Parts: sequence; C-alpha cells; structure tokens
Amino acid sequence: TTQKASERICHLRNSIFGTSWEFTADGAIEDLAYSNVALDAHNDGTYCIDSPGIQVFHCTNHDGDGGETLLVDGFNCANQLSPEHYDILKTFRSPGQYISPTVHMRADGTIIREDSLGNLLQIRWNNEDRAPLMRSHEESRKFYAALKAFNTIVSDKKNQLWFKLNPGTILYVDNWRVMHGRSAFTGSRSIAGSYMGFEDVYSRLRVLQEQFKRVL
Repeated sequence: TTQKASERICHLRNSIFGTSWEFTADGAIEDLAYSNVALDAHNDGTYCIDSPGIQVFHCTNHDGDGGETLLVDGFNCANQLSPEHYDILKTFRSPGQYISPTVHMRADGTIIREDSLGNLLQIRWNNEDRAPLMRSHEESRKFYAALKAFNTIVSDKKNQLWFKLNPGTILYVDNWRVMHGRSAFTGSRSIAGSYMGFEDVYSRLRVLQEQFKRVL
C-alpha cells in the first residue's frame, strides 16, 4: 500500500534496498535503520553520486515506546553557520560510503551544495556513513572545526522537530534539504518506505500544471 500510494506521484527509484522496503529492528541488513537505537539527524544516500530526492516513511506498526521521528531543516542550519565555516563546507569534498559483504558504494561531495546562482541546493550530511579523510593535517583541522559547528547547530533543540509517526500516516521528506532521525524504541516497530528521484517528481509536477492550465 505504501508503494501504491507513492506511485500515484511518480515512479519509484530502485536502490541497494530495492524499490520499496519494510524494515524493523531485526538486523536483516547491515544498516543502523535495522536496529532499535536512536539515529541522529542525517540525509540518506551520502554514498551515492546522485542522492535520492524524496524519501518515503510509512509507520505500519509499533507495539512499544519511543521511536519518535526527528526532522531538521538543513538549509536553516546552514544559514546559521559563520561565513568561514559555510565556505569550508561548501568547497571541501568529503567521502561517504556504504559497505556490506556484497556492496561497497562510495561517493565524494560537499556537505553544502549550491546551484549556479549561489542558492542552497542540497545538504549532504550523515555522520555514520562518513569515510576516512585523506587530506593534510591543516585541511582536516579546518574541515572538522566547520563540521563540529554544523553538527552543534543540527543538534540544537530549537532547530529540531519531534513528533510521533503513527501507523497509517505516510511522510514524504525532501532528502536534499530535510534531515531525519529517530529516538530509540522498544517493542516491535515497522517502517515501510521508498525513494523518488527529483527528475520524476518534477516531471509529474509539470504534467499536472499543464493539465490544470487546460482545465482553466
């Protein structure tokens, strides 16, 4: 049902997790999502050359406590950085990677990405998926200082939205802007989801706009 609802918007994007999935704390896949521990705010696919645009979350069951959903506006956090730290995170490319017995994905990118006009385009942040840096001591020192400043802002309660994602509600998140996380939980909790590419989302939007114009 999660997949059918999402396909009303556009085609779903295939990934190493499949076209759609449902995960619980069973450790079936080597990923922290398949556990019951808390997850700090992050973006998915930082190890992808083209990270997923839209992420779908659908809580199908939770018999226990905890598991609140966390959302953080990455653009708002980036705008709170000092000009120096902003520039470092805009220009310094750091690697992200995902490793399992059958998969080793890796991609380099900046934490902050702008478009050709200098507007914020994408936040790419996942501390758990960062790969080792191969930079000079001075470069690394400046990068980690900027990273610490950014993470402090992301972790500030005033920049966080917490709520309970109850069964039956589907949440669509802009993965290029909004970071997500969760609190630790007990009991059985299942989340269904999928990814969408922005090219497909925007294609659908343009078609609907043209149809709306013809109706008018």
